[in-house]
Amino acid sequence: MRILPHISITHSPAYNLILSNVPGPQAQLYFLGCRMDSMFPLGPLLGNAGLNITVMSLNGELGVGIVSCPDLLPDLWGVADGFPEALKELLECSDDQPEGSNHQDS
Repeated sequence: MRILPHISITHSPAYNLILSNVPGPQAQLYFLGCRMDSMFPLGPLLGNAGLNITVMSLNGELGVGIVSCPDLLPDLWGVADGFPEALKELLECSDDQPEGSNHQDS
């Protein structure tokens, strides 16, 4: 990261979203003998990015963390509320369906 202060950026970067997916452990984790039921992945807002979405798995479950700049995205909950339907649409398009799925090939 030392090189960044020496780079001259004369224009705004052509992005406004940072998206990160982190594959986590596929086994149950424990901390001081207590079972970890979930993880809350959060990432930073860098540069001109107004939205950061970080996704991380833990023991077969998916955690999603969403951080926004309120000046650039005042309705973060609107984005968050749309995630379940968007993930459902992605799964319907996927060939890799979870067990018990109602997906049918067309």
